[in-house]
Amino acid sequence: MNPLKINRDEWPLALSVVLWVAALQVLMLLKYYDVLFACDVSELQGAIGRHFHLSGFDAVTYRVLSDWGPYYDVVRHPLLPWLLYPLYLLNRLLWWLTGVNCAMPLTCMLLTVCALYSSVFFYRIERRLVGIGRYDAMLLAWLFCSFAYIMVTFVAPDHFALSLVLLLLVCERGGANGANGANKPNKAYGGQSAPLLLLLTAGVTLTNGAKVVLAQLFAQGRHFWRPRHLLLAVVLPLLIVLAAAWVQHRVYVLPQEQAQQQYAKTHRTEMLKKARENRKKYRNAPWVIHKGRPIGYGKPAEGNELAQGLLRWTDTTTPRWESTVENLFGESIQFHEQHMLEDVLVYYRPVLLGYEGWWHYAVEALLIALFLVGCWLGRKTRLLWLLLAWAAIDLTMHIGLGFAINEVYIMSAHWLFVLPLAMGFLFVPARPKRWLKSARVLVSLLTLYLILYNGGKLVEWLLQPIVPPPFTF
Repeated sequence: MNPLKINRDEWPLALSVVLWVAALQVLMLLKYYDVLFACDVSELQGAIGRHFHLSGFDAVTYRVLSDWGPYYDVVRHPLLPWLLYPLYLLNRLLWWLTGVNCAMPLTCMLLTVCALYSSVFFYRIERRLVGIGRYDAMLLAWLFCSFAYIMVTFVAPDHFALSLVLLLLVCERGGANGANGANKPNKAYGGQSAPLLLLLTAGVTLTNGAKVVLAQLFAQGRHFWRPRHLLLAVVLPLLIVLAAAWVQHRVYVLPQEQAQQQYAKTHRTEMLKKARENRKKYRNAPWVIHKGRPIGYGKPAEGNELAQGLLRWTDTTTPRWESTVENLFGESIQFHEQHMLEDVLVYYRPVLLGYEGWWHYAVEALLIALFLVGCWLGRKTRLLWLLLAWAAIDLTMHIGLGFAINEVYIMSAHWLFVLPLAMGFLFVPARPKRWLKSARVLVSLLTLYLILYNGGKLVEWLLQPIVPPPFTF
């Protein structure tokens, strides 16, 4: 079956999501287009740094579609610039025909399509794999879309919307064989789709490749370990992704690093003076005071490349419990009343920000309680254990190692869908009617509240003028 074909029962959800996200995208265009794209392409990077600050998200997609290059981190996103290359060519054609840089409208279209298929794939997982009714699946899909940083993901010109739709597609393709076989392997997921999905998903976000491999393991069972399957569906796609990262690093990144090092050597006195001035000037800057100490902090850099490489993104000092309450399950689901969408590394938004109203914590506790009940009811299904394994990867990175823990909510697209998907086990038709009615009322009220609260806050922010950062970059 073609996964991109939208079925008749999926159209109401698809149309409602498209209309909502398209409305948000129109507000994004009105807010940023004149500021970012009235300038020359050579000035676009500076304009983005001065004017575009949407929480911790980056506007790299705008730059890639305007002036193509490997501007994403080539290690964490090895194939992403190349996947966007056709859109860049389309933008150049439209630019030549109209005289207008269409990078932002094209990005809006791309994100709207990602939102459309993310909701459709979510709906299919609930319908075909969990086995719940049409309206219950639609309700949970809208609950998912009502989460604060899922809304933001669908308007932020970063890579997260692409990662989200690919992860949901992997789950939908590689899950169990429907409601009556939810604890059986899906041996059909091992042909051409498995290596392609691993290539695309890891190519967009390298760490998500581990989730695709886990999906293959859960779907294939012991057949996963067959040499032919391992070679074609796991080893070969990962080698392509890693080779792409290595080549881009050698061709694009390394020459720039070497040029910077050479410049620093030939202008040593000038660079040391500037570094001392910057250290004094920016000692109280947000990116200094809001960044925790990484693993290996204080150790000599020479001979300790690991600590100064990937481990420099870790954090050993930010409190874990408070981050979990206020950011992981807090800001990800409900916006805080203050410091709306401020970047913690650019503005003086506190890393740990409490809610002013007690009801926000009540909503958070209720969602977690429904999630835990859903986990208990679905504990015998392979699908649930796959979702929990995926979530464990993200929790290990963000809460355990502290990777991006100071803005963990921007990573919501990689794991937050686990909560409403697990809640789907509350709505399996075999449950007592009184149980089903109570669950529907609770989830309906939660969904309505989150749509009104988060949607209202986001629309209000999009209608406000751009607030410049406290420091000029």
